[in-house]
Amino acid sequence: MKKYRDCGSEIFNTGSSKCPFVPDYVKVIILTPESMVIKDDELEEKLEEMIHADRPNRIYPIGPIAEYAPSGGEAQTSKQGYGASQITSYSELIEVWTMENYDEGLLANIMKLKNEHMRALFIDKNNVVYGQKDADNTIKGYLMSSIYPSDVQRFKTSGDNAKMAVSLVYDDVEKAWVETKSLQAETDLVEKAKGLVWVDVEKIGSSGTTYKVVEHYGKYDLTTAYGSLLAKTEGVWESDVSAVTYNSADGTLTITLPKRQHLRRRLIC
Repeated sequence: MKKYRDCGSEIFNTGSSKCPFVPDYVKVIILTPESMVIKDDELEEKLEEMIHADRPNRIYPIGPIAEYAPSGGEAQTSKQGYGASQITSYSELIEVWTMENYDEGLLANIMKLKNEHMRALFIDKNNVVYGQKDADNTIKGYLMSSIYPSDVQRFKTSGDNAKMAVSLVYDDVEKAWVETKSLQAETDLVEKAKGLVWVDVEKIGSSGTTYKVVEHYGKYDLTTAYGSLLAKTEGVWESDVSAVTYNSADGTLTITLPKRQHLRRRLIC
């Protein structure tokens, strides 16, 4: 406990960097758990590993982003009688991020976050990462009090395609902006930041051991794209799968299970 305190006056400077970050179009949002703190070099060196990590160490990229519309984050003032106005707080900041494409799977998953507090990092087109400082050599996302889909148009009209946006509500905009931190990546993080999607493993026919891997939302067939990888990779299958073979001729998987065991049908890719 400090015995003495200061009022914070004059603990600031007003100069500008000789080479400041000039924020460009944000292309990707990365959601993280509220407790996650990331080393400065981890996003660049381990981005794809963190995307595929077991929970609660997983990160969740959202993109590509097509438009940005903020509202709020403005100083709120009050005055007593004929005294001068004083700042009391800053208004709630809501940022609306419009996606390049509508995706029903993303819409459904974002709706699951209505009671979740998560953090958000931003990556612009120049691979600059924007977040909040923690300790030395670490960064974390800005804390969000709410994350929800907005401006949703599920079907095409005569003048517009289907569209959706993701709204982020800052928990404390003053703290977020005072403690902001930016990092320049040397690799293409935007290209690597691809979120995972739920997939189902579906049996072909009523008997046998032949399966397809399809997206849970929309049922797009992913077997041809990932069949060879799923046949070689250990640790993918939750069930005690004894053998997996990819059949390139018909784009199916042959999955061998121990007797009396059923395959758990939900994976992520």
